[in-house]
Amino acid sequence: MQIDLSKLFEREHSEKELKCPLETDVVTFGGETYDFVNKSEVELKLTHTSRQHITVAGHSAFRLRMCCSRCLEPVLVPFNLELTAELDMNHPADSEDELPYVSGYSLDVDLLVLDELFVNMPISVLCSEDCKGLCRGCGKNLNHGPCDCDNTVLDPRMARILDIFNANNKEV
Repeated sequence: MQIDLSKLFEREHSEKELKCPLETDVVTFGGETYDFVNKSEVELKLTHTSRQHITVAGHSAFRLRMCCSRCLEPVLVPFNLELTAELDMNHPADSEDELPYVSGYSLDVDLLVLDELFVNMPISVLCSEDCKGLCRGCGKNLNHGPCDCDNTVLDPRMARILDIFNANNKEV
């Protein structure tokens, strides 16, 4: 959703509080696409602090449907983001520290929320602390029960002896 900021510049120290919907339904991060679930309205307070400066403060809450890093089952991850930004409208559009959510005198609320979301994305997500993950051999989800694979862990120091026994079983 685009918000027109020009009305705030009519008088100094003017404020505008508003609630607006989060219009985006999916986000792509790190090559993965996640769905937004249970989105609430984004609450914003815009304050004209001085000549061409606006302070943005707000809050957004939602959940993302992500995959467990161990077993790949879907997990709903809650996010409660506090949004803050200082907008300086004196900067030229091609400035190095340009804000991607400001274009002219318009503020893109979705891009503001996504900018804060990317900073708060978890490195990995687990469905539970004791998630057993997937079997390395057959790929079965071990949270649903054991698989039929041979999971015997051999001491690597005994690998030479194992090679001798395997060699004796082969025909020459």
